[in-house]
Amino acid sequence: MLAVVWRLHRMQKAGIPCPEVVMLKKHILVMSFIGQDQVPAPKLKEVKLNSEDMKKAYYQILHMMQQLYKECSLVHADLSEYNMLWHDGKVWLIDVSQSVEPTHPHGLEFLFRDCRNVSQFFQKGGVSEAPNERELFNAVSGLNIAADNEVDFLAEIEALEKMNEDHVQKHGKKTSPFSSDGDPPIIYNE
Repeated sequence: MLAVVWRLHRMQKAGIPCPEVVMLKKHILVMSFIGQDQVPAPKLKEVKLNSEDMKKAYYQILHMMQQLYKECSLVHADLSEYNMLWHDGKVWLIDVSQSVEPTHPHGLEFLFRDCRNVSQFFQKGGVSEAPNERELFNAVSGLNIAADNEVDFLAEIEALEKMNEDHVQKHGKKTSPFSSDGDPPIIYNE
């Protein structure tokens, strides 16, 4: 439970709309209610948004995914229209219990899956600006993996994850080859 509280605090600090922690006692986590007049905010899947709001929601999600990755050092790992709420004209992220850091052994694979879910949802919703999952992955991570197809793209992701895992085994600490600014890898002491 503490991990969920920690993740939510990181997200709030970055300004990402998400539930607030009200109380944590033993194994019970109480979070703030998102909705109005005791009616919960609907999941993005359940809302019929006009084209302008759908485009607005897409850009909000893109920005939140980038913030999660770059500012919070998190990958949602289960991001879809079922874990996004629409309330007061904006998207709220929920269900971060399974989120991981990008340096997790499968963190980038989880990010790719999140990107696939988001891309497909918004493309089906008529957002022509929504890129495919590979382009979205690169926009979120800044990794700029160049591959012509999904198989090669996933192979590149797995190679990056393997490189990180090898570094952990050799040096006992995580390294992040995922820096997009050309700086040396970030070292995380465990």
